[in-house]
Amino acid sequence: MTSEVRVRTRIRPKNGRKFILVANSKGGSGKSTLATNLAAAYARLGFATSLVDCDQQRSSLAWMEMRPPMAPPITAVSGCAEVGVPQLDWALRVSPDTSRVIVDSPVAMRDQRLYDTLQKFDDILVPVLPSAVDIRATTEFLKEVYISPGFRTSNKRLFVIGNRVDKRNKYFHQLSRFLKRMGSHEVMTLPDSYVFLRCADEGIGVADLNDSARYEEARMSMLKIINAIETKV
Repeated sequence: MTSEVRVRTRIRPKNGRKFILVANSKGGSGKSTLATNLAAAYARLGFATSLVDCDQQRSSLAWMEMRPPMAPPITAVSGCAEVGVPQLDWALRVSPDTSRVIVDSPVAMRDQRLYDTLQKFDDILVPVLPSAVDIRATTEFLKEVYISPGFRTSNKRLFVIGNRVDKRNKYFHQLSRFLKRMGSHEVMTLPDSYVFLRCADEGIGVADLNDSARYEEARMSMLKIINAIETKV
């Protein structure tokens, strides 16, 4: 059983709902890792949080099924189409009391589907692994986002998050240059740590861990992302 830990931060729940999309057309980028940890951190901070899984792999829903009953509550919403079942817009199934909606997107989003998806969101988070292959694929996805009317004609914000980053690795510097080219105001990363595998297996986030000193880097990396999202431009 995971003990609770108090997260010290200046963030406090605010009125109004925020929709946050975690997306990348490149499979294996860490969408579910980022989405589940983001949802756990928001819930730990006292936000009424919903986690919507639109990916056919349903990794976020599987994580929710393992979530300990004593952990801060998160509402699970399936956004996946099922054969023979009428699929309502997932946004209609999110409780009106929810203040933060985190969406784990499907991998394949292009053209009209990308436009329709972007219309719903306030912020877009794009995780990327520090490899040449992943950076190239993510660059193409970011180009599609930037030219989409759903993003170009709005005041939505986009954050690129380096995932599984070892700052001692040469690819960290390549990733840092890439993030700065993409217009990121600061390089935000999640460390290459087994703690994220542990969290995936136990239905928790790094914000839920009681041995916070051991996992301080991972915990603070999530808070840095949330602070960026919650900071008004």
